[in-house]
Amino acid sequence: MPTPGANQAVPVRDRKVLALRRLNAQLLARWQQGKGRSKEVDRPIVEEERAIKELFDQQRSRQPVVAPAEGAQLPSKPPTIEEMRQQLVAAMPVPDSDLRLLAQQRAEQMRGQLVVDGTLADERVFLTEVDLTASDHEKVRTRLNITAGQ
Repeated sequence: MPTPGANQAVPVRDRKVLALRRLNAQLLARWQQGKGRSKEVDRPIVEEERAIKELFDQQRSRQPVVAPAEGAQLPSKPPTIEEMRQQLVAAMPVPDSDLRLLAQQRAEQMRGQLVVDGTLADERVFLTEVDLTASDHEKVRTRLNITAGQ
């Protein structure tokens, strides 16, 4: 019986992607709220940059002020928009439940591909537990176990 092996997510990489999606959703929501739009449309880059600066400033205002260590140099220039975006993404919390959901969705998609043409009976393809172990692979690797049944 085919079993799309462990339903996997790669915590380090997938957290970053999920956090970026959340940030983009926040940026879109801010823009739609300001424009009174209810559906997704392309927003001007200037508007996106403005929203990133606002979110970045809000995040910095919530962080405790830490005095620089003696002899430490202060940054000579403000961060770029891309640096702000990366810092916002890095600070965005992504719970394990989101990673588990992503892994489950991947497994369901694989399962669907195995049974879509009727070659495999739906009741003969099983999903296993979600695996959130860290991996340094560039791609998400998923095992496919096949066992013979009677």
